[in-house]
Formats: sequence, C-alpha cells, structure tokens
Amino acid sequence: MNQVPRPRPLRRAFTLLELVIVIGIILVLMGLVLGVGSVVIAQSEERQVRSSMQIIDTALLEFEQQAGRPMIFEGWHRTTQAPHAGIRYGDANADIHVDVPFRPMRSTLANGSPNALMNGLDAGGYGWETNGDCFPWDDDLLGRYHEQQWLSAALAVMGRNPACAAILGKCDPKLVRAVVCVTGVGGGIPIEDTFNMTEFIDPWGRQVRMIFPGRRYYDTDDAEGSIQIPGYSDYEFPIVRDPDGTIRTPYEHLYGICRNRRPLLVSSGPDGRIGNRYADPTTSSAAENEFNEAQDNIFSYEPLSARSGS
Repeated sequence: MNQVPRPRPLRRAFTLLELVIVIGIILVLMGLVLGVGSVVIAQSEERQVRSSMQIIDTALLEFEQQAGRPMIFEGWHRTTQAPHAGIRYGDANADIHVDVPFRPMRSTLANGSPNALMNGLDAGGYGWETNGDCFPWDDDLLGRYHEQQWLSAALAVMGRNPACAAILGKCDPKLVRAVVCVTGVGGGIPIEDTFNMTEFIDPWGRQVRMIFPGRRYYDTDDAEGSIQIPGYSDYEFPIVRDPDGTIRTPYEHLYGICRNRRPLLVSSGPDGRIGNRYADPTTSSAAENEFNEAQDNIFSYEPLSARSGS
C-alpha cells in the first residue's frame, strides 16, 4: 500500500519585528565594542605621552645631578625695567649662564648679546642649522610661540650629555623625533626633509611644551605690579609669589604652575587645544571655552592650582 508523502513543514520566516530586534541588538553590541575600543585607544595614547614625559623628566634630573644645578632658563630673570616683562635686559643679569634662552631660535639673547647656543656643536651649541630649505620656524614665527621651542632647546642641551642622551633614547621614537619640514610638493605628495632639532609630538599631532618656573621672588616685586607675555598686551597678570619662592610667570598662569622649581611638561590632550586652565568660565563664553579646552591637558606632574596656589 502506497503511503501518501507527508507535506514538508513550512519554514516560518522572520517577522519584521524580529529583524528589527536582532539588528538593534547587533547595533548595541557594535556600539559597546567601539566605545570600549575608543576608551582603550585613548588610554593607550595617554600612557604613551606620560611615559615619554617621565623619561624626559628623568633625563632632566640626571642633567641636574651632573651639572650640580638646575637647568637655567633665560626668561623671567630680574630686570631694571618696570613693569616686569619677563626678559632680562641690559647688564642686570649679564653674568647669568643660560641653558635655554627665551627665544631659542633667535641669533641673539633677549638682552641683545649673541646666542651662542645657535652655533654648531663644536662651539658647544645646539647644533641646529637654520640654513637651507628645512627650517621649522619662518621669520614671522621666530618672535612668537617661544614656549613651543623651549622643550626642543632643553632636549638639545641634555642630548649633548651621554648619560642624558642614553635616557632620552628610551622615549617613544614616534613621539620624540626629529622635526620634519615640508619643503615642496612632487606629484601631489608633500616633499619632506628632517631638521636636526628634536621635538615631542603627542599622538594627536601637537607639540608638547616645557614650562619653566619663574625666578626668585623679591619683596620689591610688589611695586612692579604685573608681568606679561612679551609682545602680548592682552596677557598681563599680577606678580604672585608661589609656594616655592618664585614668581608666577604668564605661561604658568595659562598652562600650569610649576612645583618645587621643576619644569613642567604640558600636552594639549586629545582635543588638540591647550586652552587656559585658569580662565574663569563664569566671566564670558570665550573664557568658558578656554577653560573647557584645558580640561584634557596632560602634565608630567600635577601642577599647582592658580586659584588656590596649592
């Protein structure tokens, strides 16, 4: 007896609601994965910056131990001119040895004397060569953005010491590297050359800055009233005595206050904007933006608070 074949059960398709639910679950999982991944990447980039900062700080300690003194910065020394502008003029500090000039890439120091550090290595200078097509600072920028040149100058000074150079060699070569200049374009591709200056570029493509502490505070400084970034009348601050006995410089007001007379390294962080850490966000929208931009800055150590001084 022939059996009638049973009909195959129909396969039920997914309903539209089920598809929407599955796709929603997939999107949620993808969002979680991407969110966690971006956090991990951000943490890794921050660790890269902090690691190289600590290495540079170790090299600076080695330099100071071998030299028997701190690294000497030209800016913010006592002057004979009031109000205090933060640069030494005339003969007021002519006998002060300088490791890092206020204008590292100028041919003269702030007081008009020659900047020997711009000479070749044989003369004990940085060894920077400013001739040729590869030069990172054009004439319009030489008189500005000095704080972006101070770290390169400090790295050059430490690099002449074999022990310091060995320590600096441990920095991430993707971050602490030779300056690259774009000297032209060929076939639509930038033509790059290297300049024999070392800089510290954070993972977000911005230069890390070195902020030096101010000079010793004198009782007579109260009469001088204020201190400003030379050439920038909009950035003028009262002279303040910090807990370590130094004056507070304009750059400390903007970026972070040095502790115990130690130079401070500052990265602008992921947003690429260094901002103004001590702007009062309640005064204006511009001040609020500057304050917010500074919140993701990364430091080699936690600086003092400009508002509390602690």
